[in-house]
Amino acid sequence: MARSAARNTIVCTARCEDCGNLTANVSWSPGTTCPHCGSQHFAPVPRIRGTSDYESADRSQGFAIEDIRFGRLAVWAGMITQKRFQTALREQQRIARSGGGVPDLGTLLVRRKTLTKRQREVLLRALVAVPGNSADREFAETAIKTGYMTQDTTTACEALQSKIAREGLDAPPLPLLAYERRLLQENRILALLKASEQRESGLLYNIREGAYGSKKSAMSVLFGPGKDKHTRIKQIAGIAIILLAGVFLLYRFAGAPAYVTIQCESCGAVGGAPEDSDWPIVCPECGEKAMYPLVICLDCGQRYISKGVGYGKSCPKCKSPNFIVITNKVDLDKIEREIKAGKTREDAL
Repeated sequence: MARSAARNTIVCTARCEDCGNLTANVSWSPGTTCPHCGSQHFAPVPRIRGTSDYESADRSQGFAIEDIRFGRLAVWAGMITQKRFQTALREQQRIARSGGGVPDLGTLLVRRKTLTKRQREVLLRALVAVPGNSADREFAETAIKTGYMTQDTTTACEALQSKIAREGLDAPPLPLLAYERRLLQENRILALLKASEQRESGLLYNIREGAYGSKKSAMSVLFGPGKDKHTRIKQIAGIAIILLAGVFLLYRFAGAPAYVTIQCESCGAVGGAPEDSDWPIVCPECGEKAMYPLVICLDCGQRYISKGVGYGKSCPKCKSPNFIVITNKVDLDKIEREIKAGKTREDAL
């Protein structure tokens, strides 16, 4: 009986018909129950011969784990924002609820003109890693040198990568695997990837080179071999003029980009971040993920941290629910003058 059970056990991606939970790399055999809800209606997702995990993923309930990996890589590479990523996932779920055929995340972003077809293809290739590839080796070595990971941890990740590949599944690149296994915080992963990109190597560099056809970074063009001092000065001046012209046009026709004033709940450090950031973000001073937007009370002028929906909805000083988030588009001097003059919230706005 034991031998028979062993022969009937397979490693696959399985889905629960009751709760919709999709589990990848699960050891499944007849009678295996859903690890999420315990249902016996837990069965392998059919895979079309010759297709990748991304292509054959089950999206009947919305997005799949492969879509999350695709979107995470696109965000890391600076091709989409975190907000657009989350919006696309919600759209996949909406399409699934309406009974329509759910497109993969890359196709959806191409349809919305957020990504080009070339960018989608480059990201899809980057999703599948050959165990022991140079980009992953460099990532592991740098992570060990910086103390972010240990030799044992990286070895375990590489072994898991190889195991996934041997089972005929698509092994994700090491940075994604470390993120999914919660072995590294996202800010540290990005720091390692950016460091490799500066050296014109690594996962992000390969993605951007494939997507944009650029084999050299702007810094290497300016300061690479064969550039004399006067040539560099001319190049820098030319680029500065172009950038200033671009900034002028941006402010003239599109308005200044919205940046929020933020404060660390842990150490009190103050900074700024794009309005569409995913809160909280990591504080550069203490390293804690505790930076939130600052708001100003429109009744008493008190400034305080707001954590989003359900938080920071009343002033800690006067208990007023009237406030506004402090951004670079808010005229604080005007608001404070009107508060002192006893204006109402509507008047202040």
